[in-house]
Amino acid sequence: MPIHALLSTVCYTQNVQQELKAQANGQRNCIDVHSLEHLPTPLQFSLRYAYKLDNLAKLSKCSMVKVMINEQDIYERIKQVLANAPRNQYTAELHLQMIKYADELKNITAKDFCEGVGLTQSFGTEFSKMRNLTQRLKTAGLNTDLL
Repeated sequence: MPIHALLSTVCYTQNVQQELKAQANGQRNCIDVHSLEHLPTPLQFSLRYAYKLDNLAKLSKCSMVKVMINEQDIYERIKQVLANAPRNQYTAELHLQMIKYADELKNITAKDFCEGVGLTQSFGTEFSKMRNLTQRLKTAGLNTDLL
């Protein structure tokens, strides 16, 4: 179900309808799930539920909906993915996660990244490489939302 249909069925308030129209017209390009207090309770629940299940982008089936998450959430997601990665795929998975979150982490240092994820400082070089590589991959057509 598209996110627009999901949100429409959850709540028909004028604020939500205006926000959806703005998104459809390209005037908005993200939903900030950390500032949902102004929205009606059923809508807050639905957005948070979709966010927690990492389904917001899947539900929308479009790249214009982005979930804004903070650094700590990103670190926790990366830790979880790495904990579940097969032993022989750990480094490859780490690289993918670095590429996936490169835009959200563009203002942090490699040292901060390693500390946040709980990695040794030697992975800082890998973080810098992947962050630099991300722009070239995106120029070539990579959609990091699909990683």
